[in-house]
Amino acid sequence: MKAYLFLFLAILVEAAGTTALNMSQQFTRLWPTVAMAVAYILSFYLMTHAIKTIPVGITSQFGRLQALF
Repeated sequence: MKAYLFLFLAILVEAAGTTALNMSQQFTRLWPTVAMAVAYILSFYLMTHAIKTIPVGITSQFGRLQALF
């Protein structure tokens, strides 16, 4: 159950990173660019914890839920 929480948080953080990427205006603004980088790194970190328990095929299907955010 804890792995699904990591997966859900990874999806949310990655969506926040994508929003920060848009706000960075092609990497011309410093703080949105830093926020984007931190969000993507945190997202990958959380995803590695989710993949330890959940098979990769299932995580990729849940990752498609990100399109809804």
